[in-house]
Amino acid sequence: MKQNSNNKNANRITGELDREKIRSFFEDQVSRFASLCPVRSWEVRAGFYCFRDEDFSASPEWAFRKLTPLEGAIPAEALDRGFLSPGQEGELLYNHDLKQHTLMIRGKHPGELIETLEKMKSSLFTLAEKEGFYPLFTPKIDGLAPNGLEFILEIEKDFPLPTLNRGLRAAAALSRELAVIPCCHVNSYKRITPKKVTPLWDIPCDCRISSDRDVNALLWYDRKSTHTVVFRQADSWSEPFLVLGSYLCMLSAGFGEDHHPDKAAPPVMPNSLGVAMELWKNSAFARKHFSFVHQELYEIARNEWFEYCDIAHPWELLRG
Repeated sequence: MKQNSNNKNANRITGELDREKIRSFFEDQVSRFASLCPVRSWEVRAGFYCFRDEDFSASPEWAFRKLTPLEGAIPAEALDRGFLSPGQEGELLYNHDLKQHTLMIRGKHPGELIETLEKMKSSLFTLAEKEGFYPLFTPKIDGLAPNGLEFILEIEKDFPLPTLNRGLRAAAALSRELAVIPCCHVNSYKRITPKKVTPLWDIPCDCRISSDRDVNALLWYDRKSTHTVVFRQADSWSEPFLVLGSYLCMLSAGFGEDHHPDKAAPPVMPNSLGVAMELWKNSAFARKHFSFVHQELYEIARNEWFEYCDIAHPWELLRG
């Protein structure tokens, strides 16, 4: 059974970053955010498909046409191995129409959920291998098809909506400058470029990067559940603790009025890693809050972009 290529690429792209500094930053952001906003619960989601290993090894493209369910054998084993800590809940669902599994974990501390998810993913790979399957974590959740994770934040109902709206607007605007964090790879930008410019400044308490809830959204506000916010890690090669920590940092800046986005200028996400890395390099917010990875992440993005430019056809570079 071959190893998941996403895991190997993740080390190549972000393996140079200091994990201890990232985790310390993450914990600081979780604490700061909790002091500003009452959190009811967190949920982390990862979706995956399963193929017969011989099909995937022969042709990954053809394997997508031969998706095979695990017949419900994995859920019980994956969730009953003591992975869940006290206060955590887990589900492993199967969508028969999409032939896709979704792994969901709920709890109070997002860092513990990410750790639990990684352990359960490893267990799923082992269990799938025994059954002759190759699992590929490319989520397609509620009509979305990102290649990373979704972080769902549920805030206590008594939190004032105007303050939430201020934080969401700051996060939406700053996401443009910090795009290299959730989108560290060239292909990430095919997944986040908005189809339409969002009129979010004209919609009270609404903060979707695109005007529709689609694959191009990095974050959105759930109007049906007024205190629910969803963050997206668009690329599975990114570092999840840094991704979620950056979203909390942006929201906290808005809550504390440390950032005042221009209400007349809805954010337009960068359409390439080349644009994103320059926005990151020149961002005062990034230099202030991410000094521990600012230069390193810029160099990683620059090397990735230059490597791409060396082999990409000029037509593709011009068209984006």
